[in-house]
Amino acid sequence: MTDFIDKLIAHPATQLITWLQFAVAITIFTYYTTTPIFIPAGNTDMALHFLGNFLLFLSARTAFLMIKSHWFVVAFALIYGSLMETAQYFLPSRYFDALDLLANWLGVLAGFILAVLIEFGYKKLRERTAVKKTK
Repeated sequence: MTDFIDKLIAHPATQLITWLQFAVAITIFTYYTTTPIFIPAGNTDMALHFLGNFLLFLSARTAFLMIKSHWFVVAFALIYGSLMETAQYFLPSRYFDALDLLANWLGVLAGFILAVLIEFGYKKLRERTAVKKTK
């Protein structure tokens, strides 16, 4: 099973799909953070900041899975999320909010934790499969 997953992840078509989804995700996130606000500020807005950055981290981690570490993706997502929030200060229809920035960072942290848990579980599954093959 793990051999199939490893081959699937390394396949050029899978790599193309992961980069395309990442490009679409960045486009969507940039568009929604720089256009006039449609959702009233408050708890919903903070939840969207959290969820958006959670998904941003997972999208970036998937795209960079074969070539970069978690730490590169964490740095990218934190910088990108911070720049998008800071850019809102300069837009007439948006505003900067430190709590939104905190929600962005917490979303990245949650994505990081989930990615680490998934990769840890996959590593254990791969080890278990290797032990069964040697018996």
